[in-house]
This record gives sequence, structure tokens and C-alpha cells, in this order.
Amino acid sequence: MQLKFSIMNHPALYTLITMVALATLNAVASTPDLSALTARWIWRPDIEREDDYNRWIMARRSFKVDELPRTAWLRATADTRYQLFINGAFVVDGPVKAHPEEYRYDRIEVARFLKTGVNVIALRVHHWGRDTAQSIAVRPGVLAQLEWRDAQGGTKIVATDTEWRVRDDVAHNRRSPQVSAHLGFEEQFDARLEPSGWMNVGFDDSRWEQAEAFAGAADAPWLNLRHSGIAPLAKTAHTAAAVLHTLNVSEPQVAVAVNLGRCRNIDRKVDNRNRHRFVLAGILHSDREQEAFLLRPSAGFIFGKIRIAGKEVDVKDDLLTQERHAIQLRRGDNPVIIALDGMSEIEEHQFVLDADGQVTLRAAFGKGVWSLAGPFPLKSEQWPRISRADTLEELEPFRASFRELEKHELIGVDVHALTSHRRETGAAEVRQPDALAIENEDDTVIPAGDPAVELMIDLGKEYNAHTEFEVCAAAGTVIDGNIFERFHNGAPQWSWRNRSSFRYITRDGWQHYRTMRHFGGRYLALTVRSRASEVRIRRVAAIATHYPVADRGVFFSSDALLNDIWRVCRQTMLSCMEDTFVDCPLYEQSYWLGDARNEALVCYFMFGDEALVRRCCDLGGESLARGDLAAMRVPTRWPRVIPAWSFLWLRMCWEHYLYTGDSDVLVRQNYPRVRTMLDSCLDKYIDEKTGLFSIQAWQFFDWVNGLDTGHRIVLHNNTFLVDSLRLGAAMAEQADDKDIAVRYHKKADELTALINQHFWNEERGAYVDSIHNDGSPSSAVARPFNTLALLHGVVPPERRERVMSIALGERTEGVTPFGSPFATLYLLELLGETGRVGEMLDIIREQWGGMLDSQTTTFWESFPIGNLGGGRYPTRSYCHAWSAGPAYVFSRYVLGAEIEEPGGRGMKLTPRVDLMERAEGLVPLPVGSIRIAWQREDEQRAELTVESSPGIRVTLSPPGGWLIKAAENDAVTVQSGKEEIFTLIRR
Repeated sequence: MQLKFSIMNHPALYTLITMVALATLNAVASTPDLSALTARWIWRPDIEREDDYNRWIMARRSFKVDELPRTAWLRATADTRYQLFINGAFVVDGPVKAHPEEYRYDRIEVARFLKTGVNVIALRVHHWGRDTAQSIAVRPGVLAQLEWRDAQGGTKIVATDTEWRVRDDVAHNRRSPQVSAHLGFEEQFDARLEPSGWMNVGFDDSRWEQAEAFAGAADAPWLNLRHSGIAPLAKTAHTAAAVLHTLNVSEPQVAVAVNLGRCRNIDRKVDNRNRHRFVLAGILHSDREQEAFLLRPSAGFIFGKIRIAGKEVDVKDDLLTQERHAIQLRRGDNPVIIALDGMSEIEEHQFVLDADGQVTLRAAFGKGVWSLAGPFPLKSEQWPRISRADTLEELEPFRASFRELEKHELIGVDVHALTSHRRETGAAEVRQPDALAIENEDDTVIPAGDPAVELMIDLGKEYNAHTEFEVCAAAGTVIDGNIFERFHNGAPQWSWRNRSSFRYITRDGWQHYRTMRHFGGRYLALTVRSRASEVRIRRVAAIATHYPVADRGVFFSSDALLNDIWRVCRQTMLSCMEDTFVDCPLYEQSYWLGDARNEALVCYFMFGDEALVRRCCDLGGESLARGDLAAMRVPTRWPRVIPAWSFLWLRMCWEHYLYTGDSDVLVRQNYPRVRTMLDSCLDKYIDEKTGLFSIQAWQFFDWVNGLDTGHRIVLHNNTFLVDSLRLGAAMAEQADDKDIAVRYHKKADELTALINQHFWNEERGAYVDSIHNDGSPSSAVARPFNTLALLHGVVPPERRERVMSIALGERTEGVTPFGSPFATLYLLELLGETGRVGEMLDIIREQWGGMLDSQTTTFWESFPIGNLGGGRYPTRSYCHAWSAGPAYVFSRYVLGAEIEEPGGRGMKLTPRVDLMERAEGLVPLPVGSIRIAWQREDEQRAELTVESSPGIRVTLSPPGGWLIKAAENDAVTVQSGKEEIFTLIRR
């Protein structure tokens, strides 16, 4: 196969790419000469400070610039999110994730936004007022400082203080629902309530309040404030690709959400897994006898029991599994009793019902939509009786316990429920539907009137993006958006327990809107309601947001499938790279430590970036101030851990040292934290009877059913600890901590012996999953865990062949398979390390190629064999960076690039010319890069080209069965900084 273009044929272009990439990275890493932060934390004077839930404000400050500076630097941060504008232009949003004790600010050069004369900085700030899986709420606040040097060399500073003017941002609805346990709130914006031109010079803010400056930059509650260490996120516009359909739709008859957290006034600034005990009582009034459908909640939680007209709905089987449950309503009143009893990180309960005839919901006692009783304490004497009631008559003795819901306890509008449970009622009249996907002045036109019209828009591929559009409409037109990833069996696979949705209400005339929040997904259902006049829409776009990287890594081969996999790995990574690596961009956008280790490897070899990895190592280490093991996701106050994720954080720290050669970061920052964690493991979590690592935790490693891990002692935690002790010993040696190095090596050897003693099943010829809490060994055998045993070096030589047959999938009876691309990467690494690269590529072609067969543009969180699809879908999330692992193994095991000296100054190269006719690539390193290309003339001969940047020593070794022609030894040293051509022949 002949390739149309080869970067190897254009050495000048290769040199230019390398120079530009290194210059870009150096510019990001450079530290400007900035003054100390004189800015103060500000907020609006607030007599209701105790109620900081879902709070929005606007702040602005005018200032004068006499002469345009060459450079001007802005630093900004907030609790929880902010957008910053200069002279009406968007500049930056943030801040990065951070623990309050180690807070961070963003920094960006902004001279291009300034002008001579009067300028204005404007800030929109959203304080969530509750902890999530990616943030720790303290109190509302925002801090910013702009500085530049004038012509005389003096420093000019504009910083947040009492001179700023502030006001509530009433255009954003504070009664909107929470997106999920991981994120903030559904964005509901009414443009009619936004002060026109408030971001611009000349706006009259004299009626705004004077800001309250309540703390200095170095003061509590945010401590050790410093730069994030990374550049602000990039924003890239992508116009929509097509409109798939235009439909008339109707919303469900009943869609009511209750914020139970507001009902019970729980503390949202603690571990948020709370037990909820409430009873909701209402009456469904039906205008006829009819069949209605209770719909699976699209967000929030549902536990306990639902009784409608005296009949109980099986929540788990009838509703959560089937998604819609048919019920019979009689004409007139039908009582509804919902007894909620369960643990949840989400405080909202959602009730959605639809029918052909008219149905309304009202409170059983008093006014409103629900009557509520609770919360009930765990030892409540009343709870057993009230929770078992089937009829309203049985609730009469408890009537005094019920009350009407207050306004702030009810969700105002639940856009996700309205859009994901809509019904299609026929084709809609829409003129030029495709015009909104074209960059010209044509408009998509929706005539005035009813019903609601849904435009189903394909963005072309999956992005992590803000949604943006232009619209001309009468004031009060409602535009609802719902973003999702995939169609399944012809229907949208709407997100579940996550509100991937927003609402925009128009002012009169032409207007532009961009969501403050960014969403993960490919498809946008845009529903237009309340049209008093025709609505014109143009330029619907996804504004992709991602960590800024250069494409320094390259892989291209004669295998078109592998090339496509590399390309999709790149899109998957970009969609999951923010200020940290993040979980699936639709559902979570959270930083999970174990995920990040895989993603860091791809980041090195695809983008040549280490700053994001360094930041992830740092954040993980900071979590040890809150527990004995690095937390499973950070920053959060929630105390749950996944031990494997803690150990993978340690490995990520070591591999950061291998890639960068930065011993200072290793010895001064990461090693002390690693030692603290490993000492805790050895001193606090060793079982007295077996000597094995034992802990009550989430024993997770793979998304697949059949793993027997619900016990304190599990196999994979112990093999991970062996690996971590050996890496900890290597770190100790770098830190010249010799006694600790000896201790960790000794403990690793002892633990290896104990693993072989307690987990080995001779009859099965494999290691079992766990030791049960009663001391008995498990009978379950898992392919992922036996793979780890081999990879972590705990399998003695006499057992390796049998264990390898499990890892290779040669013995499958009674063996739990792999369920996710994440866990499968460890099998790919094992195959690469043992020279089975051909088998490794076969697995990639089958599993990742299988995803490509479904026309995916990003790789999935789990394989269809995994347990994330809920029995209905191939997977929950169709974009997850832990699935981009093939991009790493292509460079590492196909191109054959192995780091021999930390920092990449010494590299070993074993290109697998035996596996494909042609391949080429660039391997980025901190000190430059290596370019590799080969062309096989036939099965016996290949021509190989290697060039490395000056200062990189490359040792070239041919793969097994091949030799270098005219070389005296099996390996040769490639001249640094020069292109060399070698002929490889079969032995």
C-alpha cells in the first residue's frame, strides 16, 4: 500500500513542526514577571449569605489605558465558576479544579483585548453552593488582577476590590435542577432579564452595588493561592454538520422535580451520600379512564416505593429497567403515594408521567403539586406505618406531618425531563432546515404558533463543547437544548441521571447565545416553544473546549484501520482533556486518578505534553491530606477510595519522572506523598492472619459482571501494591532514602510470596479473585486479574504458562472476561512487554475496530460485553479517554520506542517491521523527538529511516528474527541529530 503523503519525505516540515511545538510548550511553561497579588476576594453585599445555593452574580470595573502595552497579564479565579470579558469580548473561563487548601488561579496574556482610553472588565460568576465530585464548596467569591507596564516602566494594576460594582445575575434561574452529583446546575437563561450591554464600555452601573471585599488573596478560606501551571483551555468552533429531522413534539403531561436537599436543608459541604426518607402524597386527576405511562426518571434518584391508585410499581424492574411502566388511571382522582428511602449523592426526585388524555398533579393535602412529610430519622417510630400506606385514607392519621412545598424546594423547570420524554407528533413545517449548518446569511425559519418544534442537529462528531447559536425571535420564545451522544435502534439515547440540557428564553430581535457550561455529545435536540412570531436560527455550532496541545506525535501505517484508530483516539483524548484529564465529558467531567494513568501515557506519545500530567499528579497527592490513600477522584470532600486508583496515581508519578527526567518534581513533590501512602498501607491495612493488603473500599478495576471483589482482601489490590512498593523503592533510591528502599523491596517480596500462597488455585491453574471475609478463598477467576498478576511480576516461572493462557483468552470456561478498554490496556501492555505485538494488534483491530464499525467518532467507556449499558445499550458513555490506549501502544510497541534514560535522552528503538508493510511516526520527547519510517520491499527485507533530535541517544535493535545488514552487533547506535537509513533483513 502506497501512502499519499509522508512527513518523512518532508524533513523541513518535520523540523518546523517540532520547532513550533517546542516553542509552544515553552511559551506555556514560561513564567512572566508578575507583581504580587493585591486583589481581594469580592462578592455582593449579601444579607442572605447562608443561602448560597446555585448563586449567580455579575461584576464589572472600568479603567483607563493611556498607551497600549505590549503585554498585559490577567490572573483570575473564583468559587465555583467564572467567565471573564474585556470590552465585551470573551477572554477566559475557569477556574481549574483545586482543593481549597491549595487553590489556583488561571493566567492569560490579554494585551490584544485592550484599547486606549476607557476599558472595562466584566465577570459572570456562578457559585454552586454544594460539594460535587469535582469541587469543594467553601463560600461565594471571585478574585481577578490585570497588570501591565506603562511607557515609563511603571506597573499598572486593576484588581478586584470595593471599587468594583456588582449585582445578582437574575437572568439565570436559581431554581434550576442540578445536572448530576458530578456537576453544577442545568443552565436556564432568560435574555429578557440581562442588562443590555453590561459587558461593554459606557454601560451605566451606577445603580449596581459596591462590591464587598472580604478577604485578601493570601487569606482564608482559599489558601496557598498560585498559578495552575497550565494554559487556559482552547476554544475551537465547529459548525453543525446537518439537520437530521424536524418534528412537532409534545412534552409529558406531568414533569415535577423536588429538591429534597432544600427540603431537609442538609449540609452540602460534607460527604454527600445522604440517606433520604420522605413521603410525597398527591392526586393525579385524569379527564378520562385511560392508560398512562410512568417514565423512568431522566435525572435525580428514585428509591423505595410508588403506589398509584392503590397499586404498587416495582421501581427497579418496572421503571428503572423498562424505562416506562403502563398504569391504568380511572376518570377523576387517582391518589399517588411515594415513599422514598435510600442513599444518594443526588437530592432531587423526579416524577414524570404521560398520557393521551389530560392529566394533572396536585397535592393530596393543601395546595401545590405535592404534599411532603419528612425527613424522617432512621429510628423514627412513625416511618414504618406512614411508608406502608396504600391509600390517602391510611395517611389521614399522619396528616399533620405533611406540609406544602415551598417555592425554593420545587424545581422551577426541568428541561431535561421535558425534552428527553417528549412525544413525536408528526413532521414540522420548517423552511431551509440545513441553513443553520452553513456559514452564510441564510436562516432556518420556523413559523409562529404551536406545537413545539424539535430540530435534531448532528454536530458531525463528539465534542466536549459549549453550544452556540444566533436567533431572531420575539421576546419570550423558549429554546430548549438536549445534548446526547448516540442513536440506538433509531431513537436518541438520552443521558440518564444527568441533565445534559439547557434553556434559553429570547429577548426581542437578533441575538447570540453561548452556554456557559460545556457538554459532551454529538447530537443536539433543539426544541423551540412559545413562538409568538416566526423564529430564525443560524450558525448552530459546538465550541469545543480542551486543554491546548500540539500534535507532536504521529502514527501512520499501511493498515488503514490502525490509522483510523489513532485518529479517533486523538478526538477521544481532546474531548476528555480539560484542566485535568476527565471522565466521560457527557456524564462527569471529573478527574479520576486511575483513569489518568492510562491517559497520561497517551498524552506523552500523542501530544508530547507533561504539564497536564504533572498537575494531575499534584492534585492526587494533595488528596492525601484527607485520607490514608490518594482519593479515587479529586478534588472532592467525599471520602470513597478505589485502592487500585491510588496505586495507579503512584505509577503515574513514576512514569512522569521517566518521561520528563524531572527528579526535582519526583523527589520534592511526589515521593514524600508516595512514602506517606505506602507507609499507611503497610502500617494500617495489612491483615493479621494472612499478611495481605486488606481494606473496606470500592474494589473496582473493570466494568464487567462476574468479578468476586466484594471483600476486604482482593487479588488485584495486592498485585498493585507489589508494583507500587517496587516503584516506591525506585523513588526512594532517587531520593537517596536507602533504608526505605530496602524496606519496600523486602515488603514487595514478602507480599509476592503471600499472594502465591493464598490466591493460587492449583486445580484451576489460576489466581482467584479474592479471599472472602470469612477467610475462605473465592472460586471466581478473572482474566483481568490474572493479567495483572503477570504484569506486576508476582507469577513464578513454573506457573506463567498456565496463567498466560488465562490472560490470552485461551481458557475461557468459568473465567470472567475483560469489560472495558481501560482494563484491556493492561493486557495490551502485557502482550507488548512479552513480544506478542501481533496478538496485541489483533485485539485492537477486533475490539476498537468493532467500535469504529458502528460509526463512532470517539471510543467508549466500556465494550458491549461490559455492564455499563444497563442491558439496553452497548455502553453508557461513548467517549472516555481511558479508551485511547492504542495510541500509546502504537508508538511504544509498534514503532518500538522505549525510554531507557529518564527524560528521553536515552532511547531504545525496536520497530516491528515484521508486522506491517509500511509505518512511520514521530515520537515526541521533552528534549525533541524521534522520527521513524520503514518500507518493506518484501517479506525478507525492509528499509528503515531513523532521525532523532540533537542530544537524544538512540539504540536501534531489530525485532526477533531480523538483523541489521552490515552491522557487527545485534544493536547499533544512531547518530544524534542526523537522518540514518538502515537495511533490515530476516535471519
